[in-house]
Amino acid sequence: MAKKYGVRYSRYADDITFSTNQKAFPAALAVQDAQNPAIWTLGGELVSKIEGCGFQINDEKTRMHSRGSRQMVTGLVVNDKVNIASEYYRRARAMCDSLFQTGEYYKGMLPPEKEGDEPKPDLTSNLNPLEGILSFIYAITQTEERRSIQDQRLKPRAIRHLYRRFLFYKHCVALQTPLIITEGKTDPVYLREAIKRRTQFQPQLGQSGEDKFEYAVRFFGYGRQAAEIMDLNGGTGELRSVLMDYLHNIDATRSRRKPMKHKPMSRPVILLLDNDSGLKDFAAFVKKNLGVAFDVKSTDPFYHVRDNIYVIKTPEGAGESCIEDMFPKKWLKKKLKGKSFNSAGKIDPSTEYSKEVFAKSVVVPNADEIDFSGFDPLLDRIAKVMDHYIP
Repeated sequence: MAKKYGVRYSRYADDITFSTNQKAFPAALAVQDAQNPAIWTLGGELVSKIEGCGFQINDEKTRMHSRGSRQMVTGLVVNDKVNIASEYYRRARAMCDSLFQTGEYYKGMLPPEKEGDEPKPDLTSNLNPLEGILSFIYAITQTEERRSIQDQRLKPRAIRHLYRRFLFYKHCVALQTPLIITEGKTDPVYLREAIKRRTQFQPQLGQSGEDKFEYAVRFFGYGRQAAEIMDLNGGTGELRSVLMDYLHNIDATRSRRKPMKHKPMSRPVILLLDNDSGLKDFAAFVKKNLGVAFDVKSTDPFYHVRDNIYVIKTPEGAGESCIEDMFPKKWLKKKLKGKSFNSAGKIDPSTEYSKEVFAKSVVVPNADEIDFSGFDPLLDRIAKVMDHYIP
């Protein structure tokens, strides 16, 4: 019918929309009431088609939107571009504010338990529904975003600010399991295999379950939307953004935002860094803004920065170190198709392979043969943080 009458047809589940630029809407689809122009009824041909397929029409949800009005399709404003209704965003913002201040937010109203009672707010502390709402708003607004990610970071839209604040609350404030945020994207691969095979750190860091190994710590996932929103894409420098979130969201003197009052922080957050030249600027930032000092020569097992946030470095040994130094040299020298491993950020792909390839093609398939005892000093530092932290 859409093709027959020159209109566009779209559908989401059982919601059907017809749209057109024609001056007169096809009468076979909808007819305007002669007495009340605000009332439209579906055309006979369209009703026949719908009912002939076994469906019933919900007259309460049938409406006409003209160009001069706010045109809504499945909850989205579609006048000139697809956007979120302003009241939908305001509701999401109010839900977040309630969560940050009380640990709960309202999803709606519960029906009265008995006649004469007032309806009660349906409160929840489940973060999943609210995260879905924020992710949906962000995805819709991103369809019209033409700026680079870098520009969005420098001048974020309101939804990016709000979504980032929620993700900080989820990962760093309301966490149920100790969180490790590593400098490198491949570091979690190494650490998971080491924890699985170094039994002296079990069950504190993890233990074998009925079907799989169950880790007692969680690693922040790079490559996901949360990493992009929180300005975390690997590298020591970007870990400063985690500390900035603590200053902006917890410390009322550092931001114009309303500080979070609900701060369970039942588990620690650990920033794990290589003890190399890249540490210098990060350490300077921590000392200036948080008053905690460390450098490549300091040897403390951990540094309690503030609240539940800690910093640990790869063990110092003879000086600078990185996490790959903990592997036996035979595995670091392993050739793949004639190429050698290079742990640097830039490699020559004609003769070298990267950390990602090392993790995927050397560490994981050979984990049962690799001696992970070199990771013991680092795993011990993680365990010491878990012992030290008291909520």
